[in-house]
Amino acid sequence: MTRFDPMAMAAHAKRETSLAVRLLGALAAPPEIRSPGAIAESLQLTSECVDAELAAVLINPAFRRRGAVDHALGGQILRRHRSGWSMGPAGVWEKLRAPNPFDIEDWIEDQAWASLDEALSAVGLKAPRAAAGAPDTFWRDGTRLSAGARGWYLTHLLAGEVSYRQTDDSHAHLPVASAAQLLDPALSIECRLALAGWLVHPPGKSKPRGVVPAGDDVIDWLGEEVESGRLDRRSAVSLRGFSGRQAQRWWYRWIQLNGIREVTSSLSTTTSMLVFQDRLMDGLWPSHDDPTGTVGQWRAWVIASLQRAMSWQEPWSAGRFLATHGRHPLVRPLVEGLVFETEAGKVILVDGAFMDAAGHAPVAGGPVMTLRVAHPAQGLDGWPTPHAPPPFDQSGWPVFDVADLPPLPTEPIPHVTWMTRCRSLGLAGVTGVGGGTQGEVILVKPFSLEVRHRGYGSGHGGRRPVEDLRFAVRKGIGDPLARFGPEGHAGWLSLPQWLRSEAIRMLRMLFGIDPLPDQAAPSEDSKTL
Repeated sequence: MTRFDPMAMAAHAKRETSLAVRLLGALAAPPEIRSPGAIAESLQLTSECVDAELAAVLINPAFRRRGAVDHALGGQILRRHRSGWSMGPAGVWEKLRAPNPFDIEDWIEDQAWASLDEALSAVGLKAPRAAAGAPDTFWRDGTRLSAGARGWYLTHLLAGEVSYRQTDDSHAHLPVASAAQLLDPALSIECRLALAGWLVHPPGKSKPRGVVPAGDDVIDWLGEEVESGRLDRRSAVSLRGFSGRQAQRWWYRWIQLNGIREVTSSLSTTTSMLVFQDRLMDGLWPSHDDPTGTVGQWRAWVIASLQRAMSWQEPWSAGRFLATHGRHPLVRPLVEGLVFETEAGKVILVDGAFMDAAGHAPVAGGPVMTLRVAHPAQGLDGWPTPHAPPPFDQSGWPVFDVADLPPLPTEPIPHVTWMTRCRSLGLAGVTGVGGGTQGEVILVKPFSLEVRHRGYGSGHGGRRPVEDLRFAVRKGIGDPLARFGPEGHAGWLSLPQWLRSEAIRMLRMLFGIDPLPDQAAPSEDSKTL
């Protein structure tokens, strides 16, 4: 087997500072698009050249003294194995010495369970007291872990946030956070599931221990525990030890299923709660059927997220959009069917590049160009023909004006009905004096759309019907730019056309005039693009 040898790999590197900076920019992309091919494509280099330059950055003390390089590479040492360059688990590669993490990875790749067991046993760790009652542990071939190997794994699995740097072999007994993740692929599925059950539902304890083995099988089991009510979704999201991408996908699904009941601190700098979750998912969608949903289901959810991005004119930089959307096998066919608005006008995406309306010439602006999904309220003149079939009727999206403002409800709206509409549209509650919810809001930087009403009751948990509705659009914390309430409406013509249209569309759905967005997942037959 070829061992990781950064010195040999770096022999062909150019060692140019400007190239190192570009590499660091590529490594700042979301984890799922840090693949060798994606990095090489974004920098217009060969994969071999990327390997050499990354190795040179890794071993060169002059580079390692630079703050940005140390931040990007010092915490997550790059490694080379059969699947290419990758990251993590964070902290393991520079902190763990006994056994060597590269050797652990190679033994697992070779299925050399005896060699791996022997190396772990040589460290001499005994299972901690907290491991009392833990289920038996087995390698993938069905053989039982020796007492020493079991002691090493359970010590690191239960170490939690406690982590040491093993500077020499005398520190081999000190636990390293996330080191247990190195062994998770080597354990049998039955073993991982048994450990997950013991950790999530510990005997005599009311809360999970906070760590589970990694693996899609464990993620699938966790999802079943949450959906059945045996495990609180907040506790499941906080569990460490399994794939961060899978955790993010489950979080996204749970929010779709259960709604959002509170405002997070991040909301102060973003848009609606649904769009906030959409942006966290950028680039992390699965490319095949996944425990969180089939390809057909995720395709429908991505289309809904693109519709929300158009509605609220959510911006991306062109470089980030290409990295997250333009190279993803599930999403690329969808975004090639859309029209985008940039500083240069309307553009389309053709073969990974933004082209002019005719689809012939690349658009100037580069990766820093601001990009939005074009809204038809801004006009259909010069509307280009996309490169692929559109994922939804973008040019035919409903456009509303002041004459389409709905009449105010004449009867109180039942609490359950109102909350269903608010959650479907991504509105977050606004807490008033005494803790009771006094209204809902969507933030669309730099605007805020606020619905105030008399309902719910004082304190938390009130359920009075909603009545006496008033609506306002503000910019920052100033006076309302537009109002709508029992006294009439004012200021609507001062709003941008897209904002005016979407605010009226939202009111029509809140008041029950128009149907809510279709949140239904596609049938199981819709599994392929």
